[in-house]
Amino acid sequence: MEMNNCEIINNSTDYRGGGVYCVGQTTVLSQTNCVISQNSCTEIGGGLLFWGSGVSILDIDKCTYANNHGASEGVGIYGLFTGDAIIDINSSSIIGNKSDSTYGGGMNFLVFNHSLMNIKNSTIAFNDAIEGGGILTSTLKIPPYAGINIVNIQSSVVALNGTENIRRNDTLDCTSLGYNIFSNGTFTGVHSTDQLNVDSTSLNLGPLAYNGGFTPTMMPLAPVSYTHLRAHETVLI
Repeated sequence: MEMNNCEIINNSTDYRGGGVYCVGQTTVLSQTNCVISQNSCTEIGGGLLFWGSGVSILDIDKCTYANNHGASEGVGIYGLFTGDAIIDINSSSIIGNKSDSTYGGGMNFLVFNHSLMNIKNSTIAFNDAIEGGGILTSTLKIPPYAGINIVNIQSSVVALNGTENIRRNDTLDCTSLGYNIFSNGTFTGVHSTDQLNVDSTSLNLGPLAYNGGFTPTMMPLAPVSYTHLRAHETVLI
């Protein structure tokens, strides 16, 4: 399924997937220039519930998931994959999504088998949940499943997501490919070009607004201490 130039705003459900509910045997979901905002649900996936049982592909490009709300897990995006999964998040903003309870305020992905997630040129900030306020990833380690979960982050902001930016409920850590900004004090696999311990003052992002693109973003306000980090990339925050 392809979604291009969409706005999905102010929807609610007493079940799952407040904004988008996508389920299939072999699921491919591609989103470009979409705004999924202010949706809510009583269970998982306030903005998006994506549930695949074959080889699943989730491709999010130049999209904004903002201010979605849920009583349970994966308030911005919830992905449940009973097979393999490839997840690409590029030039997107996942902002201010909040869970009333458990896991993954911004994103929560549970994969039974193998998964590869690439996050690039994106901002994941001001989301909140008890665990994994920004990103939570898990693989099922119950036989016969023994999946490998790989998460690569490059040229992105992952910051100020409650008490815990990233939580990995398996044996592998996320891998930084460089030029990232984290509010974490420590990060396994940190790159020499990353900045750690960035607080809200140093981050200095403006409000979520239309800043010249198709979707709302949070523009850095002067002065900022990290503008050099993405000199090799087009900055989209």
